[in-house]
Amino acid sequence: ERAAAVASVSGDTRLAMDLAGMRGYVLGTLARFDEAERAYADALALAEVLDDPAEMMTLGSNLGNTMWRRGDPAALAIVDGAMLAAQRLGDRIDSLSMLSLLMTR
Repeated sequence: ERAAAVASVSGDTRLAMDLAGMRGYVLGTLARFDEAERAYADALALAEVLDDPAEMMTLGSNLGNTMWRRGDPAALAIVDGAMLAAQRLGDRIDSLSMLSLLMTR
């Protein structure tokens, strides 16, 4: 949390995004899914500010997976956003493929 505060004060959006994403991963590993979801949502918002489709795809997938594990149907909208980011990168992927990835995690 202190590292995220330093990144925020420094104005380094990419660093803040990376730290929030890592925080989400660690919290998810610890089964602290509510906190992981917030961290991934923060990271995804920063990826959108940076207009970085690779990070939007990865963080959107991570956020959708976390939401899906909690049974949140809003995960599907997040997955659609990750899919659109993947398509911006030229990846051929559809919602069903992305959803099947989520359900197997």
